[in-house]
Amino acid sequence: MLVVAALEVVWHRNRGAELRLIIYRMTQVAVASTLGTVAVGILLKQDGGYNVQVVESHKNYGLAVMWISVVAMGLLTWEHHRSSARLRNGFRGLLAVIVLLLPLVGHSGGKMTHGTEFFLKHAPAPIKNWLEGEPRNVPAEKGANGGENRLWSEVWPILKERCVKCHGPDKDKGDLRVDDRESLLIGGESEEPALVPGDPAKSSLIRVILLPQDHEEVMPPKGKGQVSAEEVTKLIEWIQKGAEMPNGFRGE
Repeated sequence: MLVVAALEVVWHRNRGAELRLIIYRMTQVAVASTLGTVAVGILLKQDGGYNVQVVESHKNYGLAVMWISVVAMGLLTWEHHRSSARLRNGFRGLLAVIVLLLPLVGHSGGKMTHGTEFFLKHAPAPIKNWLEGEPRNVPAEKGANGGENRLWSEVWPILKERCVKCHGPDKDKGDLRVDDRESLLIGGESEEPALVPGDPAKSSLIRVILLPQDHEEVMPPKGKGQVSAEEVTKLIEWIQKGAEMPNGFRGE
């Protein structure tokens, strides 16, 4: 649809029956693709494991683009046979709305599949700090629990980098969230405790990250990166010392 919009601008300046036909055919293909994409999205939604608000936002933007595209296609088809300036302008207006909606569809879809931090991950530090604000949920290293706080401040970045994308606020595959201690203790759908304080050997969190890379249960999944030996050691140490999280912690 973005290419169609660009070609419509070119046609407005240069005209030409051949280019008009190309725009017409490309719009047909784009609308058909939009219908197929929405259908597949609705099917994928049935699997669950996504943040409900983000999914609803993505779905609503996607449906809006779909229906507006269908109406735009109708106007363009009518204009194709009647060569009406009014119909053409109506098509252009709807095309402009679609162009404005597409970034919203992409942004909400990106948040849903890659997590809220995905777009900021490689942003320049000033922009990242400005958008994120002050770091939250990582306690200061002071007070009676300074040792535990220090350990958690080292463990949370590992969980955030390796696990939160699929087991966090935006997507909780298997009903498991690594930013929620209760969820880790219960173990999600498997009911196999991901976290057994004081016993790393019985914690499935450790078991799955130590599996061979070609194993179907390995975490993160094959191709999604591997937890380093240093990170594993830090996670084991954290569990051995009770796997504490700050009171009221809920990663975002």
